[in-house]
Amino acid sequence: MIEGEAELIRGVASALQDRGHSLLVRFAAEGGGTLAPVLEANGIADGFIFLGDRASGERVRYLLKENIPFATYGRTSADPKHAFHDFDYSGFAKLAVATLKRRGARRILLLHSITHLTRSRLLEKGLREACERQGVPELVLRHVTRDFAKSVPLPEDRLLGSLLVTGDGVILCDQHAIESTVTAANALGLRVGHEVFLFARCIGSQLSSPQYGNIDIVVDDLELAGRELASAVLQLIGGKPPEGLHRLQSVSPVYPPDAAGQEP
Repeated sequence: MIEGEAELIRGVASALQDRGHSLLVRFAAEGGGTLAPVLEANGIADGFIFLGDRASGERVRYLLKENIPFATYGRTSADPKHAFHDFDYSGFAKLAVATLKRRGARRILLLHSITHLTRSRLLEKGLREACERQGVPELVLRHVTRDFAKSVPLPEDRLLGSLLVTGDGVILCDQHAIESTVTAANALGLRVGHEVFLFARCIGSQLSSPQYGNIDIVVDDLELAGRELASAVLQLIGGKPPEGLHRLQSVSPVYPPDAAGQEP
C-alpha cells in the first residue's frame, strides 16, 4: 500500500479507457515485492504495473527473464532494463535544502518512512550533496512509522521533540511525517514558518489540509504517473523497447501565500 494509491490507480484506469485493455488490481502485503500475484495473473494479463517495488525484487527479475511487459512506479536496481515512472526525489531534496536555507534554516532534517525502496537512497544522496554545497549540517531520521490510528503522541513525535530546535529546516516525504513534525513543533511552541521551516512532498488530494498553510510544498501528481505507466506498458506490448520509457516527474514547487520570507 502506498500513499496516494487511489490517485495512481485512477490515472492508470483513465489511460486504459477505449484502448482495448481492462485493469485488474491486486493488493500485495505491505512492502510489496512478492511474486505470487504475478504468477497468479500471468497468462491472463498482457502486462503489469507495480506500485512501489523494492530496489531489487524477485518479481522484477522474473518478468525480465520471461520478457513480459511491465513498468514500475519508482526505480529499481534493474531499471535500465525496464520502464518506470518516478518522482525526482534527488531533485526534490536539492530544491528543499536550497529553499529551507533561504527561509533561514541553519540545519536540515530529513524524515522518511519507507527505507526499503530506492527513493530512500535517492533522497539521502540528494540531501548530502545539497547540504555540502549549501554549507549546512544534515540529520536523517529513518523508519518513521505510518500508524494513523493512534491519537496519542507517536514515538517519532517524541523523538522529534528531543531534536527539533529553532532554526531547523525539515524535509518531509509523506503525510504522516508532516503530521508528526507539526505535532512536535506545536508541543515545543515552535511556529512553523517562523522558528522552524518545513518543505514537503504531498499528493494532490492532500492540498486541502489546513496544516499546509506555512509549509513549502511540491506536489507529486500520481494521476499523471498512473497515466504514464499505463501508456508505457501499452507501448511495451506494442513492441517498443523499455529504454525509451524512463520517466522522471519534474519537481515543481508550490509556495503558500502566507509562507515566511519571499518565494525563492
